[in-house]
Amino acid sequence: MRRFLLSLLLTLIPTLAWAACVPQGATPSEMGCQPQADGMGPNDSFQVWQPDDYPKAAKQLPASKLFQGQLQATNFGVKADATYTLTAGVPVVTGTSNDVAMKAAVDACAAIGATLLLPPGMILMTGAATVNLRNCHLVGTGVLQGLLNEPGSYGTMFLLTSTTVKPFTITHDFGITGINFFWPNQITGTTVYPPLMSPPTPTGGTAGWYMEDSVIINAYDGILAAGGSFRVHDCWIYAVNDAFRISGIGDSFYVSHVHFTPGPWFTMTAFGATTAIDTVTQKNTIFHFASNGATGGVNNAINFSVDNIGAFAWRYGVKVDAPMQVGLSNWEGIFDGVQTIVDTATGGGSWAQANRPITGLSNCSHVTYGTKPGTGVVNAPCFNMGTNDSLNIDGWRGASAGTFVELNGASVEINNTSVTIGGIVDGGNYYVVHAKANPGGTNIHVMNSSFSGTQNTVADPAGISNSHGIKGDVLIPRVTIQNNGFIYFRDAIDYIPGPSSIITGNWIDATAATSTESIKSASLAASNFPTIYLSNKVDKPPVSVAGACGKGCTATGSFAGQITVGSDIPISAGTLTLPWVQGIAVCYFWGNGLLTPIQATLAPGSQRQWNWTSQGAVDVHGKSIFYACPAQN
Repeated sequence: MRRFLLSLLLTLIPTLAWAACVPQGATPSEMGCQPQADGMGPNDSFQVWQPDDYPKAAKQLPASKLFQGQLQATNFGVKADATYTLTAGVPVVTGTSNDVAMKAAVDACAAIGATLLLPPGMILMTGAATVNLRNCHLVGTGVLQGLLNEPGSYGTMFLLTSTTVKPFTITHDFGITGINFFWPNQITGTTVYPPLMSPPTPTGGTAGWYMEDSVIINAYDGILAAGGSFRVHDCWIYAVNDAFRISGIGDSFYVSHVHFTPGPWFTMTAFGATTAIDTVTQKNTIFHFASNGATGGVNNAINFSVDNIGAFAWRYGVKVDAPMQVGLSNWEGIFDGVQTIVDTATGGGSWAQANRPITGLSNCSHVTYGTKPGTGVVNAPCFNMGTNDSLNIDGWRGASAGTFVELNGASVEINNTSVTIGGIVDGGNYYVVHAKANPGGTNIHVMNSSFSGTQNTVADPAGISNSHGIKGDVLIPRVTIQNNGFIYFRDAIDYIPGPSSIITGNWIDATAATSTESIKSASLAASNFPTIYLSNKVDKPPVSVAGACGKGCTATGSFAGQITVGSDIPISAGTLTLPWVQGIAVCYFWGNGLLTPIQATLAPGSQRQWNWTSQGAVDVHGKSIFYACPAQN
């Protein structure tokens, strides 16, 4: 029996040896496994399969039969032996260059659509080759960001040092999980590096890829995508120029649960990177929609969703350049220290009406750890909209150092929002909504919201005295201001009305002491279009003007009030000019205790001046006359 078992074991040993080399279902010759020339015979030993043999063999073998579809990058020569230290704030990087080995590993992975497992540690990429990511899933060992004095706490981290060669190009059908990317020599925030990932050619397309549980620590440009869908979730991303540059996405993309923050960069540099933030936050952008020069019509970006994101220390959240058009999309997150959430005015792009309402929390301000740039940056609007845009904000909470919404021909609808403006207090003027131009039919609809200006001391006058509510420099065709609250403003409402103008159900309080009106009647009276004005509680309401009724004749009230007729001479007639054209051309006048009725008609050629006369020219000097002019159709 013992002889039989020994004979059986000697027979199985060669088979087990081949099995260690050959995946299930393949033959030794199929996978390039060859006996070693050690004089022991073909059944006694074997040569371990080499990486160079892989591509040819892999194309002949389904992924399901290749170690369950997984490859080890170390089998292709990839070494996670790099080191990164700081000496007096200067980075020192050592290690093996892995560009060529990574290219071989990814090419092998892409040949069969496998998973490529990367080792823990730092993998140095020096620009010796460009790795084309496609048809492969790269998997690292995690995204933990430790301290510099804790070696081994960095998961799988690529150290990228070349300023001229792209580290990765992307096309389609690939995934990235659990990998960190770090540029150790990016110290000032001004060194230009190639994008982390971009198409092989400037006008090339990308599609069908995803990234998860990964960290882009301090890219110059992060990811350039064009043409097709992608998905990014549960990541940390920061860039000193553009995190994403997107061109012509005709399909959807989805970004969720991503922290756009320099926190990991601070950690990797022992907070030395904070000195670069002052420069970085004057230009960097999370989502930059820009044409890649491809021909074939207008570049559109449609059907994208950004939700549950957090962002800190950015110049722009979204920036849209011509001829890009963004539509059918969703945008939601928390933005702290993001100066401008959406900007289409600077680059001439378009934000379509078909986008869902933007919602979130914000502190639209410039993040600085040292110097303070000029007011042209720090007083930037939270939303800076260009021509023919349509912005919809719903459920927003937060503050804006400068203006909240600036319109350069765009329209806006704001609902259920609470915002404080003007926190930078740099002497500039700040607005809740400021319509500066109207080339395309600007509309403003603000409802069920509350707004606050900046409340300051007498010694610091650049606060409430420079805070304004809804301002239009030009005629606005359609305006609805309904059920809102305004506090600490020099003026809450100031625009030139168009065919549809409604101000109802608002309260305005704590208007600046230097102001005589909370609602600027001169602007509302600058056109002959009527404004419906009803049920507003205003601390300094616009007042009608009494005239031609003797010395000391005055009026109190907007569209309903009292005229105190002068008492120096007999008076039987006078005028009353309303703050602006009311909804319907009707005014009622009557006297207190007067037996003689008061008759009134509109003055010829006017829609808001009423001429009143006591019947029979009875003298009414020193008396009170009351008026009520309905302001609603």
